[in-house]
Amino acid sequence: MDDRVAVVVSAMSAHSDRPDDFLMWYRMRRCPSTQPWDFVPRRGYGDYLSDTLRRSDSSLLTVHRASVTRIFESTGAGLTVLLSDGVVIQATHVVLALGHAPAADPLPLRPEVKGRRPMWPIRGSPRNNPQERTGRCCSSARDLPPMT
Repeated sequence: MDDRVAVVVSAMSAHSDRPDDFLMWYRMRRCPSTQPWDFVPRRGYGDYLSDTLRRSDSSLLTVHRASVTRIFESTGAGLTVLLSDGVVIQATHVVLALGHAPAADPLPLRPEVKGRRPMWPIRGSPRNNPQERTGRCCSSARDLPPMT
């Protein structure tokens, strides 16, 4: 199952002056039936941001495909960023986009309760996979199972 962003698609535009930009992009490239209140996969949002950056003014943006090995304060105002490929970048601002770490097992089962039904949905089960449940490429709050 593809992890979903925990924000509705209509609130995720990269442009403050075009609040429906991501919704329109997603409808055109992924799923025409996407509604403003739907939750979409993280991968779709990443692709949207990549596409948005590619279409931006390239003189204002440099893309580096390397890992950051160190960030430290410079002697002047700003930061120095060291990349794994040896590139050194002087910056006034740095954004750490670390992604979404997988959740730990919320309640590891003790040996005496193994085999009992877990209290949380099992990853990949139809109950926990809106696309399998609804046949749609996104999910909305109304698609979620009732809390029991």
